[in-house]
Amino acid sequence: MASQKEHSDSVKMNEIHDTVSENYTKLSDEFAKSQQRHVQAISGLQQEYLESMKVAVKTTISVQKNIFQILPHAIRSLIQLRRRWTI
Repeated sequence: MASQKEHSDSVKMNEIHDTVSENYTKLSDEFAKSQQRHVQAISGLQQEYLESMKVAVKTTISVQKNIFQILPHAIRSLIQLRRRWTI
């Protein structure tokens, strides 16, 4: 009788170990899939950030270029207006 109980306990322990092993394998596989998706998402965000920064820098340079092109004319106009008002 004790031998039969030991055999039954051994079978149960083997089933438990098999179940744990299967579950761990499933968990590992799902984690790997999940991690790949996260890496792709982060990479996409980094690419979007770099593109946004490129647009921001180009826009800033364009605005500064326009300001420096307009600035001398604006200063001359202000000087002429001041001369007219002070006379």
